[in-house]
Amino acid sequence: TTAGAWRPCPASRTGYETAWTMMHLRRRAPGLRVMPESADSVSVTPTDDATLSVSLLNPPTENVVVRLQASSAAVMISPTELTFTPSDHAAPQDVVMIGRAGEAGEETFLITAATASDDANFDGVVDRWEYTAIRP
Repeated sequence: TTAGAWRPCPASRTGYETAWTMMHLRRRAPGLRVMPESADSVSVTPTDDATLSVSLLNPPTENVVVRLQASSAAVMISPTELTFTPSDHAAPQDVVMIGRAGEAGEETFLITAATASDDANFDGVVDRWEYTAIRP
C-alpha cells in the first residue's frame, strides 16, 4: 500500500456488526425486581420487621420460582419461596424479614433471591440486598 491510502478499519466493521446484533436480539431480559418497603429500610430488629416486594418485569414462558435466604441466623424470612406464573408475573409478592432475639449487637447480612425456571431467560437470576440485624 502507499502512504496515505485509505484502508478500512476493522473496528468500524465490529461496531456495525455489534449494533446490528443488538437491534435484532430475540431474547427477553428477565428483570427480577426486588424492592424494599422504603428507601430507608435497611435494618430489622426482633420487634421491627422489614418487607421486600418481589416481582418480574417481563412475562416468563414457564413458571418461575424465587427462593430467598438470609446469610445469617439473626433474621427470619417468610416466605422463603415464591412462584410466579406467566399471568401473574407483575403482581408483587411480599417477603417479611424480622430479627431474632439474642445477644445485644448488630450484624450485617445479605438476603439473596435466586430464580429457577424451565424458561432459560429466567433460570439462575440472582439479586442480593444488604440489611443489618439489630439486637437491643
